[in-house]
Amino acid sequence: MKKILTLDTWKLFTYLLLPFVFFIESPIESFLTSIWLFGLTFWFFILGYELNSIPTNNFKLAYWCFLTSIIIVFTYLSLTCILFFNDYQITKNAFDEKTEWKDMVMIPLHILTTLSLFYCIIFLSNRIVTIEQKGNIPTKEYIKTFFQFGVITLGIWWLHPRIKRILEKNNSELETQN
Repeated sequence: MKKILTLDTWKLFTYLLLPFVFFIESPIESFLTSIWLFGLTFWFFILGYELNSIPTNNFKLAYWCFLTSIIIVFTYLSLTCILFFNDYQITKNAFDEKTEWKDMVMIPLHILTTLSLFYCIIFLSNRIVTIEQKGNIPTKEYIKTFFQFGVITLGIWWLHPRIKRILEKNNSELETQN
């Protein structure tokens, strides 16, 4: 699983640009976008798992909240794949017509998923900066990293080398201890 985190930056960048290459409205585009989102969420999970395994002092964000957020995102993506491949769409007139159970479930779940993704990005940003600076950090210190995750297709050029450096340093420290 660490191979995903140690890919070349250009390969990761190419993967992140993949869904933007296909601008056609078709089931293939929806399928590729779903694969992209599952892959990105899986990358967040692996990154969070690896960064959480590095010991630091004074880290305050809860790992169980991060895992819960990842589960919420995977649940939402799974439901979306099932419903959208059955020609379900949320429209602006969804509540003017007969409100279906899908609307009642998907709209709140979409809001919860958005908040969960924000928590994942905050967790990862805080964790990266905490490991780099080796201590307790104020919020303003990890805002830049947060925005790099927010625009992940461009931010990956700055984030990924930092992540690789952190993981390489941790691996070398583990090897010297053994």
